Amino acid sequence: MRVAVASLACCAAACAHPRPHGVGPKPRGWLELSGGIADLRADRAEVFEDGLTLGFSGGIDVVQGPPDIGFDLGVFASEHQIQDGYLDGYNGADDVNVFRFLGGVRATSDLGSLPFSVYVRGGWYYRAEFDESRQGLDEDGWGTYLGGGIEYMLEPDMRFGPFVMFERGEEGFPEEWLFGFSARFYGAE
Repeated sequence: MRVAVASLACCAAACAHPRPHGVGPKPRGWLELSGGIADLRADRAEVFEDGLTLGFSGGIDVVQGPPDIGFDLGVFASEHQIQDGYLDGYNGADDVNVFRFLGGVRATSDLGSLPFSVYVRGGWYYRAEFDESRQGLDEDGWGTYLGGGIEYMLEPDMRFGPFVMFERGEEGFPEEWLFGFSARFYGAE
């Protein structure tokens, strides 16, 4: 996983172009809102349905590039229904709520004079599940994540676009893909 994160960061740096003429350096701090689908893999997919996910993250670019490199902190939450027939007497009223607390590094590079930027992110996360059915289906644990996306720049400090993120927990813990769209807003320097 570390090799993959380092490789993606090197690719982002190699693709980097100077910022478009007339666009000054971006402010250092940012906030991001995300929405999409949590696609569960492995054994957890036999227990839970895929679910909608909402995310909130933020960070500080400590190196202004190209590429910009900074810290990335966030939380992604989703609600998953239990698969039909998995529990005897289950009536579909109770769900499992999942929270993922992320911490890692993010590298962003503008694409020259085009109004787009690309980014990669990676690090560690803690996954906490809350089982409303009280059947002992919840599991908590640590893992790593790796993701990336493309952003369209509405303004130098406002961007939006698609993202994908892969999460892998410790052995015997679920793997999942998060797909969706995010909107990122830079704050003033």
